[in-house]
Amino acid sequence: MTMPELQQIQAWMITALANPVGLNQGLTHATLRHDLLANDIIRGDYQGRLSIYFNSYSLRLLQCLEADFPALKNVMGKELFDFFALTYILNHPSQSTTLFDLGASFADFLGQTQTKDNTMPFEWDTHLQLPLDLARLERKRTEVMRERGLEHTQSIYFIEPHNYLQQSDIILVTPPCLRLLELSFPLIPFLQAIDKGDASPAIPLPQESFVAITRLNFQVSLYTLQPWQYHFLMTLQKTPDIHQNIDIIAQITGFSANSLQDALIYWLPIAVETGLIHPTRSLEKTW
Repeated sequence: MTMPELQQIQAWMITALANPVGLNQGLTHATLRHDLLANDIIRGDYQGRLSIYFNSYSLRLLQCLEADFPALKNVMGKELFDFFALTYILNHPSQSTTLFDLGASFADFLGQTQTKDNTMPFEWDTHLQLPLDLARLERKRTEVMRERGLEHTQSIYFIEPHNYLQQSDIILVTPPCLRLLELSFPLIPFLQAIDKGDASPAIPLPQESFVAITRLNFQVSLYTLQPWQYHFLMTLQKTPDIHQNIDIIAQITGFSANSLQDALIYWLPIAVETGLIHPTRSLEKTW
């Protein structure tokens, strides 16, 4: 038999080892797809040898998820977290060349497991929404680390607070790295405690929370927002027309347009300084 090319062997191994059902199914799939038998390229106990790589592959992906979701692992405990993470890995095999994409759907996966007819193998926290919120928050923070920020964007000259609303040649935009979340728990202090090494931070009580995550000077920051601030940033992501946004927010929150304008005069300079908003000129290419 002619020895197959290295590239063909590598493709065969990837197909065998990355099968979500298991190694046996992976070997069958690899044989059919690449027209290669394990005995043709591996001497001796090929199943035992490949099992080492199969298990190592899954464990390495598990370690990546643990690194991306440390607070979630803290809440769930290692045993429960590993169970769901490995199930996720097997049912959502990596299709990307970067491990950054691995945890993109993990929060959605956890939400899909919370069905009335689903029997959990382990006891689950009574606050079912808490792990979902944590997974979403940690994933968004990871996205902010990778997305384009304001590091290479020059700020325009200093603007008096009232001019943000009055100067026609200036528009306000949100940076690409900005992420906004509406959560059922105030999770920023809890996440920060985990970051500082606290192994047993207090679990927060349920409370509606609005969060903004952004990056400025290569530093990721999380901010708790008032509802109107959250909705303002949400609408600003879609259109830079401030006055149109004020009318939309007034309808959502019930505040008057005048009271929102007054609040924005005080808050917009803070939002600009913290990297939530970037002032630019209407004809200027910002990103």
